[in-house]
Amino acid sequence: MTIADALTFAQTQLSRFEQPQYEARELVGSLLGLTASDLMVKEGILLTPQQDRELKEWLNQRANGVPLAYLSGVKGFYKHEFIVERGVLVPRPETELVVETALARSREKRLRKIADLGCGTGCIGLSILSEVPEADLWCLDISIQACGVAAKNATKLNLDEHVFVLNVAVERWKPKHALDLIVANPPYIPLGDTRVQKSVHLYEPHEALYSGADGLDALRVWTQKSAEWLTKGGLFVCEIGAGQSLQVGAIMAEAGFTKIETARDLAGIERVLSGVMTHG
Repeated sequence: MTIADALTFAQTQLSRFEQPQYEARELVGSLLGLTASDLMVKEGILLTPQQDRELKEWLNQRANGVPLAYLSGVKGFYKHEFIVERGVLVPRPETELVVETALARSREKRLRKIADLGCGTGCIGLSILSEVPEADLWCLDISIQACGVAAKNATKLNLDEHVFVLNVAVERWKPKHALDLIVANPPYIPLGDTRVQKSVHLYEPHEALYSGADGLDALRVWTQKSAEWLTKGGLFVCEIGAGQSLQVGAIMAEAGFTKIETARDLAGIERVLSGVMTHG
């Protein structure tokens, strides 16, 4: 079949998803190594038998719930496209709010030292660093695979000279310098939460999703550590789960943060909390 036929076929197979046309373009383009505009220009070119087989296999995997980014190998986030691999959390659109909040609340502050806790692909920290390239960024993750992906993305964005990727648990890290900004997308889903999408539970890394009976185990530790590591006037920005804002706000206040603010995502859910460290 031609590329045009492949796009039509893929869109039909993916009709139950929210954006079948977009997903079809992403899959076929990634399979063939072509951009969206290339697909249009070359729509009459025939797929090889191997490409035809691979496309059908990818479509079968996607139909079974494998995240699109694990098949395409990339995911757009904020202003850039990030490399994604199986075993590493897929960046979400709502997480861009962490970047936006951090940049907005740091507008009057000179950022020199930034940390991204539980960095995954590095999408949060690297997106911020691309806006303040004079800063240095420490990316931490307990997953060695995530660290590898974050390092690849730092190189891809030509930021690697200012990025230090560390395969270490947050609670075991001992930074040598006080930090101006700490951002985090910690695991915040309670263990056994039945509302989690089946495909997310099946295919994405559980250590990046679940955190104790109430989902707040990591947040408690990461908030306390951030309070210890930040300079006076330093900012902590973290993503939270739906319905957790009051509890996390209390955790932040107890750790010594003030000027705590909540930001809602496009669905109206309180998604990001941020606070200033006024002690030190």
